[in-house]
Amino acid sequence: MVTGFPLGRDAASTDWSLRVEILAAMIARRPSRVRLSTCWMPCSPPQWSLSCSRLPGSLATSYTGSSRPVLASTFDSHDGLNSALASELPEAVVPISWLIGTWVGVGLGTYPTIEDFRFGQEVTFSNDGRPFLHYSSKSWILDDDGNRVKPAATEYGFWRPQIDDGLEVLLVHSTGHLETYLGTNAVTGIAAAAITGARCELKTDVVVRSRNAKEYDGGVRLYGLIEGDLGWAYDMAAVGEPLTNHLSARLAKVE
Repeated sequence: MVTGFPLGRDAASTDWSLRVEILAAMIARRPSRVRLSTCWMPCSPPQWSLSCSRLPGSLATSYTGSSRPVLASTFDSHDGLNSALASELPEAVVPISWLIGTWVGVGLGTYPTIEDFRFGQEVTFSNDGRPFLHYSSKSWILDDDGNRVKPAATEYGFWRPQIDDGLEVLLVHSTGHLETYLGTNAVTGIAAAAITGARCELKTDVVVRSRNAKEYDGGVRLYGLIEGDLGWAYDMAAVGEPLTNHLSARLAKVE
C-alpha cells in the first residue's frame, strides 16, 4: 500500500526549538554510562523518560505563512562550504558530512497506544565516493539499568543531497515499511575546518507498506549537531493516531 503525507504549508510541521531544548537538557545532565555491545554509551537516568514523556505539545505544530521555520544554510553555495571545510568528499555530500561516523546512545520512546520505553541505538553514516550517504540504524529495548532486553527497530537507507540545501532520504524498515523523506539541511556553524552546528528537518513524502505491516501514515524527523553529539527526534502518525511525539535520542560519536 502506498500513502502520501502532506508537505504543504498547512500541513503539520515541526517545532525545532522545542526539541533543541529537550536534547540540550539531556546533554546538560551529564548522565551515567552503561555498556551497549562493545561500545560505552551515555545513558540518561530512568526519571528523564518519565519527565519528558509528558512534555507539552509535540512536533505536530501547524505553521502557516511567515511563521514557518526557515532552515536556510549559513553558506550561499556548496562551493563556499567546500572552501571553508577543504573537504575531499563529493561536493554534494559536504553539507551533510557532519553526519558521517558511528553514533551510539540512548533515547526515549512514547506513543498514545503503548507504554513508554527506553532504547539503545547505534547509527552509522558513511560515504563511498558517490554523492550520497549510506545509513544504517540498529536499536534495542533497554531496562532501567541500561541492559539490552530485546532488539527493536532496524533501518537502512540512503541520504541524497539535493539542490538548494534540499535533502532526500530513502529508508527501508524491518517492519515492512519503505519511506521517502524530503527536507532541508542547514549548516549553522563552522570552526577549524569542521562543521560545528547543523540541523536537518525531514517529512515523509511517500510511504509503502507490505500487506501485513501495521498501519503507518508518515512522520517528521529532526536531526541536529549539538555540542558534538547527534540529537534526533521523530513524530509519527500511525494506527489511527495523528502526528505525535514518538522517539527522541542523543547519540555520541564513537568512530
